[in-house]
Amino acid sequence: MFVMNQERIHTGNTDSLMLISALRAHIPLLMQKHETTGLNVAVADNGELVWEAGFGLADIATNRPMLPDSVYHSGSLGKTYTATAVMILVDRGIVALDDPINRHLPFEVHNSLGEREITVRDLMVHASGLGSDCAASNWAPGHSLAADLAREYASEWSSMHGGSRIRRWINKVGTTWTYSNLGTATLGLIVESANPEGLSFSEFVQRYIMDPLRMTHSCYPPAQHPDLVPAELWKLTTSGYSRIGHVDIPTIPLYFREYPAGGVLAKPADHIRLLLAMLGEGQLDGYRLFAPYTARMMLTPAAEFGHIKNALGNPIGQQGLIWRLNDWDKDWASFDHSGGHMYGWRTQGRAWLHYSAAIMVAANQWSLPNDAMVVEEVTEFTGTWLRFRRTPVNVPLSAKTLSYVRGALLAGAYRVTVGISGQFPDDAVQELVTGARDRGGDWDAEAFRRGFEAVGKLPGTLEMMQGFWGSADSEVDPATAHRAYLAFGGKRSMDYLSHLLPAVATGGSSGT
Repeated sequence: MFVMNQERIHTGNTDSLMLISALRAHIPLLMQKHETTGLNVAVADNGELVWEAGFGLADIATNRPMLPDSVYHSGSLGKTYTATAVMILVDRGIVALDDPINRHLPFEVHNSLGEREITVRDLMVHASGLGSDCAASNWAPGHSLAADLAREYASEWSSMHGGSRIRRWINKVGTTWTYSNLGTATLGLIVESANPEGLSFSEFVQRYIMDPLRMTHSCYPPAQHPDLVPAELWKLTTSGYSRIGHVDIPTIPLYFREYPAGGVLAKPADHIRLLLAMLGEGQLDGYRLFAPYTARMMLTPAAEFGHIKNALGNPIGQQGLIWRLNDWDKDWASFDHSGGHMYGWRTQGRAWLHYSAAIMVAANQWSLPNDAMVVEEVTEFTGTWLRFRRTPVNVPLSAKTLSYVRGALLAGAYRVTVGISGQFPDDAVQELVTGARDRGGDWDAEAFRRGFEAVGKLPGTLEMMQGFWGSADSEVDPATAHRAYLAFGGKRSMDYLSHLLPAVATGGSSGT
């Protein structure tokens, strides 16, 4: 039952093949440990898909095997597509993160606890003040997203726990992190209401994310129902099971009223393409979802919340724009999102920022009363392997990137450390460019000039300099600036340049 049925290998790289071999041996052991019905997985390494595989059963009654192309029900993993759709509109200037959500909704939403309007950003970082909810569901499809969400907001209580335990609003706006399905579903309604083409949420995601990223076995329907899903795709969907003790019980079909919070159908190798696009700062195989700065915004920690915690009070990472950020000050920094479709599927997709690697795992089982988190164990095993394998995978920084950071740091040293105000003399900047001697083959004069001039325009404050790397004015993100800094021989503390970098750039160990 826990055997591998089919695999596809897309690489000849020795390191990647070693990782594949380790996963091929380890996954059946984890499935046996948790009595997992079926699991399929896709892995990317060095920025490319390297492996797909299916283990166990996609359906117990028919003995149908789980295959690489078997299609999972995403659960909350689907939130990453909703966030991506929002950021496409942000990148186009149609929506702004600090817009009040009522500017883009067909009805008004107000947090009864105050003290200000809810913004798009508040929803993206789970800080609207909404209480917990469970993606309120129906037994039948065919409901209006706008009407269903308006009905939810009109209720004083979440439908969870009998509808009398969790209030709709539990905190003031912007004060506390509380994971909210309703909040993310509201983002989906904003996409539907604000896009100028008048597309439904599902149509927008298909047209601007799934189709151009060549996600051939994916859709985001208003309900995961055969009438609303392409027939060929529906044939590949897996059956979900809840295991209670040693009994696997089929999942009753249900349909999320708040479907933008978790309604994707896909195969693992398709979700890998979204993860690779995020690793590529919004671009994959020539298609760009949004500008690099927009991608970096999605993966910037919401500083006001620090490390978010689970229900047990244990830290589980930092909050980006929907994405969860893990070990963000380390060389093994990763971003991910998990999902669960009640009570039948568990999913997780994770990408490691500095390893150019990613994994997507889906299991058609949600165990009760205590969930066996086999997908997380596969993901953690992969992360450990990447972190400690003999040959680290760090894509070399280009001469363009290194030179840009050189220029920015040098201008910062003059502007901030020395405290020189006013415009840099043009002839002095030109002398820096023409007089430089390259002893390592990683010099790009024009990139150096751009970095120097970008920082040279800033006021001479440390806060402005540290914030530069995460702004639209910078051509590189904070993590890349950190890698370049280490490549220059930086020691991360008490040297002449460390204070010019953001906090994320001064922690962790060198991976270069």
